[in-house]
This record gives sequence, C-alpha cells and structure tokens, in this order.
Amino acid sequence: KVFFKAGLLGTLEEMRDDRLALIITGIQARARGILSRLEFQKIVERRDSLLVIQWNVRAFMGVKNWPWMKLYFKIKPLLKTAETEKEMANMKEEFTKLKEAYAKSEARKKELE
Repeated sequence: KVFFKAGLLGTLEEMRDDRLALIITGIQARARGILSRLEFQKIVERRDSLLVIQWNVRAFMGVKNWPWMKLYFKIKPLLKTAETEKEMANMKEEFTKLKEAYAKSEARKKELE
C-alpha cells in the first residue's frame, strides 16, 4: 500500500478528474463536429439535387410544346413495342435453332443405341 501526505490524495484525484473532464469534453466536441459535418453534407446534397431537378423541370417546360417533342412523345411508346417484337423474333429464332439441335442430338442418340 502507498501512503500519501494529508490532502495529497485528494489533490491527485481532483487533478485526475479535471484531466478526465477535459478529455471527455474533447471527445464529445469531436463527435458533435463529425455529426454536424455529416448532417451539413446531407443538406448540401439535398439542395444540389433540388437545383438539378428544378433545372430539368424548367428545361422540360421550355421544350414540351415544341412540335418535335410532341412527335417524340407520340413515337416513344411505339419504339418500345417494336423493340419487344424484335426481341421476340430473336427468341423464336433461337428456339428453333435449339429445337433443331435437340432433334439432331436425339437422332444421334438413337443411332448410337
């Protein structure tokens, strides 16, 4: 056991408490700073997103009544159906090729038996 002069132990404990309070306060300040910066970054990103959306809406409002844009709006759904029809034709072609390959393999299998 270690013995101290009268009052020295209390002084050491006060010094320790002061130092711990200083360290904890610093940690809290850093944590609050990090959280504040993250929140601020979110706010800035939202603002930037809103500005981009506003710019796009204004640009769209400017061109939506143009004759070419009206034509594009009418043609766009037709392009999707033409694309799906082309995809279906490719799938049918691939199916017939696979069917022929299967028939050939079955014939080869019977031939080998």
